[in-house]
Amino acid sequence: MIVHRYFDWYGAKAGFIIAALGALVLPAHFIVEHASRRFSEREILKVSLVFVFFSSIFICNLEGIVLDVAAAILNAEDTEKDKDLKQMEKAVNHALTKHGEFPYDWGAGVFVYLSSLSAIFLGTIVMEGVNTSLMSKSVPKELNGFVNMGLLATLVGTVGRVVGDSLITLTTFIGKAPLHDFVSVTFLPLLPLIAVGYWWMMRCYQELLI
Repeated sequence: MIVHRYFDWYGAKAGFIIAALGALVLPAHFIVEHASRRFSEREILKVSLVFVFFSSIFICNLEGIVLDVAAAILNAEDTEKDKDLKQMEKAVNHALTKHGEFPYDWGAGVFVYLSSLSAIFLGTIVMEGVNTSLMSKSVPKELNGFVNMGLLATLVGTVGRVVGDSLITLTTFIGKAPLHDFVSVTFLPLLPLIAVGYWWMMRCYQELLI
């Protein structure tokens, strides 16, 4: 949806992007395997969270945010009495693409989006591997029956996908407004979620030393 609305790409190119992201799974596990020899798993988890946090900031459409804020300020003003403000508002609206989106980062949108998306995907794969390893070491021995580590990992992954899909569905409604940049509305909600996860990890940091 994002590549279609911003870059006018269709199914073939979007499918190639998904395939390319899938190819990052093996390098991600290679990174985890080598990093685990030098660093503890909790350190890898902490760095991965920070890495994904800043990648989520970098992927946002900064140009769209600037124009969105400018448009919001103009709408708050009395444009009926100020000709200059009306001209500025017309210029902001003229910048919208044919899909009703703002231009993506001053012409660098393709590079910004693909590099940031790859970084976010790589960071999340690293975190998944580390989390699974930590869960296997911290699950009580009593949970070796029906409720085991494999089931817990599956449940956690399923809940994460449900939350993620729900956020994407919500952003499709918010991002329909012409003064809301879709890619920023999609990825900005990740920031408080990652911040909460980082805070919780630091709270339990000593317990992660297994």
